[in-house]
Amino acid sequence: MRKCLIVFHLLFVCVHSQAQSNYYNKTIDIENSINANEDLFILNQDTSILTGFLRDANGKRSNTYTFINNQNGDTIRSFRYGRDTIDIYGGIANNIHIINNMLFSCGAYYKNNKAYSNFLKFTLDGNILLDSVYFEQLYWSEFECILPTNDGNFLITGSKITTLGNRDGLLVKIDQNGNILWEKTFNYSTYDGAIKIVPHLDNFLISAGNKDHLFNEIDLWLICVDHDGNIVWEKTFGGPYYDGGNAISISNNEIHVSGCREYASNKYESFIMRLNSVGELIWEKSLFRLVTPHAQSDLSHSIELSDGSIVMGGTTYENDSPVDYPIARIFKMNQNGDSLWTRILKLRNNDNYLTDIKELENGDLLISGFVFPDSPNNTQDGWLMRTNCLGYFEHPKDSLVLNASGSVLTATNNASYFEYTTISWGDGDIDTLYANEIQYIEHQYTIPGMYDVTSTTVACNDTISHHYAHTVTPISFSELDLSVFPNPNDGLFEIWLNSDDLFDIDVLDLNGRIVKQDKNILLKTGYQLNLIEMESAVYFIRARAGNQVYQSRVVIAKTL
Repeated sequence: MRKCLIVFHLLFVCVHSQAQSNYYNKTIDIENSINANEDLFILNQDTSILTGFLRDANGKRSNTYTFINNQNGDTIRSFRYGRDTIDIYGGIANNIHIINNMLFSCGAYYKNNKAYSNFLKFTLDGNILLDSVYFEQLYWSEFECILPTNDGNFLITGSKITTLGNRDGLLVKIDQNGNILWEKTFNYSTYDGAIKIVPHLDNFLISAGNKDHLFNEIDLWLICVDHDGNIVWEKTFGGPYYDGGNAISISNNEIHVSGCREYASNKYESFIMRLNSVGELIWEKSLFRLVTPHAQSDLSHSIELSDGSIVMGGTTYENDSPVDYPIARIFKMNQNGDSLWTRILKLRNNDNYLTDIKELENGDLLISGFVFPDSPNNTQDGWLMRTNCLGYFEHPKDSLVLNASGSVLTATNNASYFEYTTISWGDGDIDTLYANEIQYIEHQYTIPGMYDVTSTTVACNDTISHHYAHTVTPISFSELDLSVFPNPNDGLFEIWLNSDDLFDIDVLDLNGRIVKQDKNILLKTGYQLNLIEMESAVYFIRARAGNQVYQSRVVIAKTL
């Protein structure tokens, strides 16, 4: 009976990667001013549009801006628009949509303690085609969110001050020329608002409007409306303290809402709820509960990904302390609310705020925000990030350590920034090592031969592979013979002979012609022959040393 030993001959390491995205984490600045991003729009796989506002030296909002950025996050062009009168407290574009190469946005500006909601239409070159102004009112009355409708018009949510001085939630329908087709208000108490709006079944869902019960209790308010703005149903959620959220996504007709709530007096946590199609609670989860008073954790943005999972993002404190600076955080969970991963996003040492998340066609995540300066020489800048579907800025890194003991090969996976690594052992067996699980595995070989061990590390659309060539060789024999393996093979094989002598090697075809010769070869430790260039056929291997002659047959069978 033969005994076997694993002997490694590392012949090559081949790295193959698919076309990779360009991930980045950078500031976006205009005119060296104080910038704050508000909304992202995906124009195509390689181009994004970013809107926000500028602040003047006194910290007031002065103008709205738009950046158009390429796949590397570099600005292709930018433009600003708004009213430069010194007593104006800003133009702000909350979000944008594109129809027929025209950009549509809504927002508000403030002047002399009055609020003016506005609707904008402009070209990709920044030419303002329309800037309609509505509702000259007292402070805190503004358009919040715009949603295109199938009839070519828009629904816009916001808030409006009533004649009694209270604030109502607002929903208007407006055409592309800025004409208001109808207006609806929603009232429960003194301080109501409508923030986000998303399509839901044949209706629309307005989320994160807060009902303020005499300024003592603020509850999360959801309203389902039809195409005419009539209420189909409404729900409120909340306890004795603050409950607010403005992140909403729809999956399989079910509703996910996330945000921030006060679980005890001046103590906050992030949360997410899953509701059925009519707003009834299925489950809810508490996330990132902070015990330090006034330290807030708010997952105020969420999207439903193409794989059905949910990614939420917002701003919280890294170490549960308001003396620490806020950091941006993204969090992924499945539809059952189970956490899949969380990532901390940070660019500067000071405040890092997340404002929007979008999914690109290839599954990458595009994230916007703004960051505060680290020193007086810095300005507050817009912030733009692109990660892979796992929230990483890095491409996967493959690192497999192989060790042999007898006929057992041990693989230790030191890969990073990855989702999973598959190991093909070369004998038909395949194992998979997933991130956050045990990264150690053993494999038993039963037949001597040459094997190509392949590790393939995957992260989203990025793949990297390494190939390790090694052999399992016999070290003792029951009889003196010439051993060939693997046999059959593709032209690359090894031969062994249990002898201390040096041999001349002849490779012969079936006609007895010598096609290859090597001389003075020690076969006891194995010798590799390369007949890759030979055609598929049967050959004979002859070993000669003086009067000693040994011969064995080898079959070369190449895979088509």
